[in-house]
Amino acid sequence: MDIFGVDQKIVLTAFYSGLGVGSVYALVALGYNLVYRATRVFNLAQGDIVSWGGLIAFSLLVTHGFSAIAALPVIVVGTAALGFGVERIAIAPLTRALSFGWVLTTLGMSVVIRNVAELQWGPDPLRVPAFIDRVPVNVLGSPFRVDFMVTIVGAAALVALLELADRKTIIGKAMVATALNRELAQLRGINVGLLGIGSFVVAGALGGIAGWLIAPITFASFNSGVLIALKGFLAIAIGGWGRHVGALVGGLLIGVTEALAILWMDVDFRNLVPLPLLAAILLIRPQGLFGRRVERHV
Repeated sequence: MDIFGVDQKIVLTAFYSGLGVGSVYALVALGYNLVYRATRVFNLAQGDIVSWGGLIAFSLLVTHGFSAIAALPVIVVGTAALGFGVERIAIAPLTRALSFGWVLTTLGMSVVIRNVAELQWGPDPLRVPAFIDRVPVNVLGSPFRVDFMVTIVGAAALVALLELADRKTIIGKAMVATALNRELAQLRGINVGLLGIGSFVVAGALGGIAGWLIAPITFASFNSGVLIALKGFLAIAIGGWGRHVGALVGGLLIGVTEALAILWMDVDFRNLVPLPLLAAILLIRPQGLFGRRVERHV
């Protein structure tokens, strides 16, 4: 059976591939989301933290002979520390200034992190060996790679844990309160500064996990996070700022749309495909698919 001139099995294979890549976009979007909820800041260095996750994975797996499982906690700690450094250097000095100075400071940190990575690992893409079985499983008559399945399940599990934390833990409830009204939350005794630091640390850890997962699928490179960061930003804009489920759905939508689009158009246009998707969704729901409409009195 053909779908617009393309065999159904090929379409399903592309769909599965899009889900796998889209789940990595979702992890990046989750990092954006955590920081934004706690600080109202867009961390423009988030993509570079993802690239560091892949580069550290290369060093540990290839140079030092670590197993993938043993390397993961080292990567998470390293990128969490990087997220902490971004907050301390780029955000903490601005806490008393009501401005958009974070645009310049986080962008500056992005450039610094990228240049340090180039000096350390060089300009050439590095191949990271696959550590998850790539042998496909037959699903609905088409091959579905096991590593893509693991990535999708991992992203969904992280979203479920974050949603559960929001509902059942004190820190999660404090984060929700801060996202709704930062000033009021501070007046009620919530340490919004500490929450902000924690959000950068957790976002850094998520970036490391994303880099660890995507490096074997693509390559590890000092500038690989630039495009991934853009896709993560578009994912959270589509899903709705402040919503973990929105980050997951937005990432999957972008991944699937890109993967299917190259079946009917030139591959060079795949990175432009999310833009009309974003425009169409925001025309219908300006707050994103899962975002809440907020009334403000002026």
